[in-house]
This record gives sequence, C-alpha cells and structure tokens, in this order.
Amino acid sequence: MPASPDTPPLPNSLTELLALDRRSDATWQALSDALEHHLAAGRLDAALALARAMPPDDAALACRDHKFLLWAAVAEATAGDTAAALAHVQSAYRHGYRAFWDFAARRVPQDDSSALQRPLHANAEVQAWVDSVFDGTVGDWGMDPRRTPFCWFEQGELTLTKARCAISDKLLHKGAPVYRFRFFNGSFDIPTEFGVADTAAFDSDPAATANRLNYQDRSCTLQAHAFKVGYAHPRVHAFWRTLDGFDLDATLALIAEPPLHELHRGTGGEFVNLLHPLVQCGHLDAIVQRLPALPAHMALLLMCFDAPDIRHRAAAHLGLPELPALFGLALTPYARKSPADVCRLIDFGARHPRFRQLLATVLVRYELHVYDNYNPGVNWFFQAFAGFALARGGGLLDFLVAEPELLPVLHRMKMQSVCDDHGNDLPALHRTLVLNLAWSEHPGLADWRAVPPTMPHRTRLAASHRKTEGVIASAAFRALARDRVAAEAP
Repeated sequence: MPASPDTPPLPNSLTELLALDRRSDATWQALSDALEHHLAAGRLDAALALARAMPPDDAALACRDHKFLLWAAVAEATAGDTAAALAHVQSAYRHGYRAFWDFAARRVPQDDSSALQRPLHANAEVQAWVDSVFDGTVGDWGMDPRRTPFCWFEQGELTLTKARCAISDKLLHKGAPVYRFRFFNGSFDIPTEFGVADTAAFDSDPAATANRLNYQDRSCTLQAHAFKVGYAHPRVHAFWRTLDGFDLDATLALIAEPPLHELHRGTGGEFVNLLHPLVQCGHLDAIVQRLPALPAHMALLLMCFDAPDIRHRAAAHLGLPELPALFGLALTPYARKSPADVCRLIDFGARHPRFRQLLATVLVRYELHVYDNYNPGVNWFFQAFAGFALARGGGLLDFLVAEPELLPVLHRMKMQSVCDDHGNDLPALHRTLVLNLAWSEHPGLADWRAVPPTMPHRTRLAASHRKTEGVIASAAFRALARDRVAAEAP
C-alpha cells in the first residue's frame, strides 16, 4: 500500500522501530504501517522479526485503534505458525480491538482489498475460533429487569405522559406509581433513558424482585455484569473477557496503577467505574481490609460513591472524619454553593496538605474533574456516581485552591499565564486559579480576574465568574486570606 504524501517516512530498521516511544498513537500507527508495508512488499522475514520483537503487553495496550495485532497475525499465518497467529487474534479479542471483523473471513470482502489477510482467513483453526466468539451481528440489547443487573433503581411517579411497563407491557400514564431503573450494560456506553415498571407488577414478579434485592444488597455476580463488553481501555476490556481468572488483589492493583498513556486519553474514569461492580458484587469488605496495603489514594477513590457507609469507611482509613460531608458538598452544583460553602472546602484543603496531594493524584490519573457530554469518565449514569453529573466533579478543585500547582494544567496556567482549550472543564479550572490568586494576593490576579482575551470560550465563563467574584467579596473568604497571612507571619 503506497504511503500518503502526508505520511512521514517510516523508520528504516527494526532497531529504529523498536526505539520509538510506544506510549504514543503515532508510534503504533508507524509500527502497524511498517508491518503492513513489509507484508505488501513480500518481506515476510522482516514482518515476522517486527511482530515477534514486540512485547505482547505493549501490543495489547495499543490494539483498540491500531492494526498491529492484525498484521502480526497475518504474518504468522503466512509463515504457517497457526498457534502464534491465533495468539494474536485472541489478544485482539481479549483487549477490545475495535475492528475485530477484520479477522473474520465471512465478514470481509474476499477481493483485492483483503488480499494480504487471505492466509489468516484461509486458516480453518483460526476461523473456527473467531466464529466461536464473534457472530458479526449487533443483536438486541436483551436487557431484562428480571436478570440484567441494575446500575440505578428508585421509586417514584411516572413523569412522562405515558410509557410501557417493562414487566406487564401495559400502558402507564403520567402520575402512576413506578420504579425507574437503568441497566448496567457491560460497557462505557450506558443507555441514558430510564426503564419504568408499575410497582405492583414489579413486586409481584419473583425474578424482578430478586434482581432488585441483588442490586440493593450488593449481592450481584461479576458474571452477570459481563454484558455487552465494550470498554475503551484495553485492560478494562480484558478484565471482563477473563473473569474465569478473577483475582481481587490483581484487579485492585490494576485500578490503583492503571497504564494510562497518550493512547488512553479520557479512559482513566473506567478504572473508577470498575470499582462499582466490585462493590455491587460483595467485595467492599475485602477492599476496605486491603486498603492499608494499597496506595493511599485508593481510599479517596471510594469517596466517589454516594453511599454514606462507603464514604465513612474510606474517611476513617484516611483519618479525615470531616471528609464525607465535605466531599458531598464539593460535588454540589456550583450555583447552589454559598461563598461560605466554598470557603469551607478551601480551608479544609489548606489544612490538609497530604489530602491535597492524594486528591491531585486522583484527579490527574482518573480525571474526576473532567466532563465529557457523551462518554463520561466517572460514569454518572451509575446511581452511586450521580454526584459527578453535569460537570460537578469540577467542584473537587475547590479543595486545591491553596495549591493548584499540583495539577499540571493549573501549574501551566499559573506559571506561564496561558490556558489551552479544556472545553467543559475550563470554568472550574479558571475559577480555581482566580481564587488561588486572590487568596494569596498574587500580582497576576487582575489579569486573570478580567478573563484574558486569549482564553478559549471566554463568554462561557461569565456565569461562573460572577459566582467566583461573589466568593472573593465574601467575609468568609476575607477571613481565610487573613488566616493565611497570620500563619505565614514570622
């Protein structure tokens, strides 16, 4: 396949290829292209050398959006090594290669466009395995309140004009007593619409009632949650593909230190989300018992659950009994926070430097403060994580007003007086920096308070900036500033 005029030249040697930074998208594009070019040019030995020199874990971490494992499997099939070809195919399936149909002969046109893949498509053993795990159809969601695990369940009245009962299929009208629920679907893409069921019909159905109790008692099974597996991070995807080998200690180690490179932007929240089914499946006590042996920030991750028992156990481990109430306050919509509320959060962060550092670690790694309209990191469609809805995670930055430099993006804003486009997160980042500059009486306050003309989407900051000015003008904030000055006096 000829290179595009815009494609940079590929490195010439295996040594050069292996020396590339395997944390970047560009590297894996280059490696995938190199394999494909070797195969297209008939250089099977060179293709095999590259495929076999690559550590399997590295290739797996890059497999979601890059074709390296595809071409590695083709190379091994061409060389007649079925076992090695099948290992690449299985790794691609396990780690969530997005175009898995590339491996299925019956799904790919058998013409010149797939000529390189023919040795793989002609391999009966490989194709038998592919057919056993992949039928190539989307299929019905298959969600059923009698068996599909819930991720949200509540009682109320129907607010829609009318809706069908998920149990009886009868038409319900506005005001009818109903249960509202969302299903865990085994993916980062949770359906946003609530299902509804007439309360009497639901309560009279033994299977539906048992499913509700499993959710409310945290007695579900992980196997039931392995439903419609489709995760953005290869390691999270692989967790659900290998449940037969479930190991709680290994899973907690993965959550605590996830491999997050340029390849995995925006996927940190999936590791927080992985805690949700662990808790729902009865592992909370075991997790809490292991906290002393885990990195300290793991206890702070448990604070994400809007569940008093979990928050109090995490706070007890951290030695911060005030934290459950303050964490909930931090996630309160900013429009409902009074200046005194914001000052309580600032003061707590200022008095607890170790907490600030742990929080910064969590924010950088799992992006609790980042808001994406379509693919939330911390999945606020889970009832336990509803506090992160609509960018409320940005409220956690109030804890860092005393030391915003702990976040690389805020360090860059403060030290270099620049602000890149951070989309939905920008109002919270700007607010945190302005409050810090006012609290510390920094000479750069006036420029940031005026909202620099280089600020992206500066008109969107107007409402939040008015609120920030109200905090700065408050008696509570002035008292905080006086306390800081007194504490720093010789």
